[in-house]
Order: sequence, then structure tokens, then C-alpha cells
Amino acid sequence: MSNTEALRAAAQQALDALLYHVEMTRPIQKTSDAIVALRAALAEPASTTVNFGPALFTFNSFNGWVNRAQRAWKLAGVPSHRTVCVDSAGRVCAMGKDFMLARDEGTFPVTVYAINADDVPAPTSQQEPAP
Repeated sequence: MSNTEALRAAAQQALDALLYHVEMTRPIQKTSDAIVALRAALAEPASTTVNFGPALFTFNSFNGWVNRAQRAWKLAGVPSHRTVCVDSAGRVCAMGKDFMLARDEGTFPVTVYAINADDVPAPTSQQEPAP
């Protein structure tokens, strides 16, 4: 069980205990406040953390993505299918419409990460630096 799952289970257990307490005794404001807070916290979806490899390069604008995308992956030496693009709001940009949304909502820059550190080739003296 992950730490997040354990905390959610403990919060649910605390909520159940407080509800039982209110049922068996008289309502107390602090108990009612805690019940409201626990219900709100448990209603929120659990977040997920994803670990990527290193950041390879960044597109600062939509036009930068349009004009530099093919060259950027070539210079990085990593095929695009072994990378993930993430805008400043934390959303994955996987196709043109995602980059357009990032443009429209002002969530550039978009950073390109290797999926795994092992996907990044060792630099050679003849390789151009990544853009």
C-alpha cells in the first residue's frame, strides 16, 4: 500500500469513528467540522506522481514548437516516442491540439522529458548540443 493509500485509509477510518461518535453522543462543533473536512478531503481524487528521465529541451512558444520540433528531437538523439511533453500546468502534450491548448491557455513553456534516463544517448564529441 502506498503512502497516499495508507493516508486515505486512515482518513476514512477517522471519518467512520467520528460519525459513530456523533451517533452515540451529542454533536460537538469540532467533531462536525472534522467530519466536513474529512469528507471533502476524501472526495478529492488521489493525485499521482510520475518520475521521468531528464529534461531534454523546452519549447517556449507554440511557434517554437512548430518551427523546431523535428530538429530538436534529432539533436537530442532520442526518438519522440521515447519522450513526453509536459506544459507548465502539468498536462501532457501528445498531439497538435494539446500544443494549441497550451498556446490558448498560456501554459507554455512545454518541457520535453525522456521517459527513462536510459533512453538518453551518451554525448559524443561530434553531437551538436541540444537546442
